[in-house]
Amino acid sequence: MDTRDALTPASVFLAPAAALLDRLTPLPTGSRIPATPAPDYAAGLAFHSLGHGTPIVFLHGLASSRAAFTPIFTELAQHHRVIAVDLPGHGDSAPQGQGEPLTPRAQAYAVGEFLDALGIQRAHVVGNSMGGWVALELAADGRALSVTALCPAGLWQPFHERNMLLEFNRLAAQSTGLVGELLLLIPPLRELLFSSALERPYRLAYSTARSAAAAQRHARGYDEAHDGMLGIRFDRADSIDASVPVTIAFGDHDQLLPADTSQDRSLAPAHSSWVVMNRVGHAPMWDDPEGTVAITGAPLRCSLPRTMAVCPSTWMSAPRRSSSLTCMKRFSKMFSRIVLDPSAMLISAMNCACRSVGKPGWGRVSMSTAARPPPLRLIRKPRGSTSKAVRRSGESSTTSRTSDCSSRGRRL
Repeated sequence: MDTRDALTPASVFLAPAAALLDRLTPLPTGSRIPATPAPDYAAGLAFHSLGHGTPIVFLHGLASSRAAFTPIFTELAQHHRVIAVDLPGHGDSAPQGQGEPLTPRAQAYAVGEFLDALGIQRAHVVGNSMGGWVALELAADGRALSVTALCPAGLWQPFHERNMLLEFNRLAAQSTGLVGELLLLIPPLRELLFSSALERPYRLAYSTARSAAAAQRHARGYDEAHDGMLGIRFDRADSIDASVPVTIAFGDHDQLLPADTSQDRSLAPAHSSWVVMNRVGHAPMWDDPEGTVAITGAPLRCSLPRTMAVCPSTWMSAPRRSSSLTCMKRFSKMFSRIVLDPSAMLISAMNCACRSVGKPGWGRVSMSTAARPPPLRLIRKPRGSTSKAVRRSGESSTTSRTSDCSSRGRRL
């Protein structure tokens, strides 16, 4: 018998769990990355597209995939043709130059061949982290109509060692595997695991978090891409034509690329707009998808001045609310009060019930309709009347008539 047909603990327990996760995922399967549509291929790169019109190409970051832009994909597809690409060695795309460092410039060349295969000469390019660096390289190659770089890498003093936080995230994704995807079903734990990349992790949907974890685990070109960024930085700003709008957006709480070491404005094109997004971490499309859509669509609408930095998050970000961790703390506090002092909770509930009597809508105990007084309205005083304004509609006519007669008697 083939060893692959033998029953193992993994096949008994993990296979049903995987089937459950697939049922929880609303998007079609057929990709290495869950919650991601089945890919098409062009020039060796996997992609999926949606909509019609001017093309917008999305480029993800290191150890990520095209599913990273799911929160803003459908919104921008209403008026444009949006194309999400898996960079070499990521997602469903095969590695290129395996064993050798793959620089962002080399990745930009691969994306350029991808555009040639689709018959696209120039496109609007949106990139996050490493993808933002690749987008800037594409603009320097003359392949971009505009560039929106979300927390781009490369605007730093060159690093010579790998990022330990990225290394830990990848190791955790590889070691936990399917169990890690199951743990992401718990909102407080999901927020904790993504707190290093996000300022508002409670906005991250489970399907997006699961795709991110799977992309970390399946990034076959991670080592080459990571090593390809060591010891270099983006140095082709002068090659980007001034007619190409460039918007560089960083979150004010970016822990992976902090402002003191990785946000050197002198390395950006001189005509670029620099945007700082409030309450946003390293993935603006997850923390603030509304603000990210506004920034991304600005070059197409020509409504964003190139020399003025703005913060669309101030008018488009979601309202502030308590995170799941805060809710769990409140629940724990309430549960402790019930266990430690149940009599106090009983007295509090009785007081609340007593206060609600006679106040419709405050509790289950309320007045009947027949017992309620007639509606109140203010009645204007008749001319010559010295009486006060009457408030009850049932007493208005009698009182007014009496006061009017008394005044006539005094005149007689």
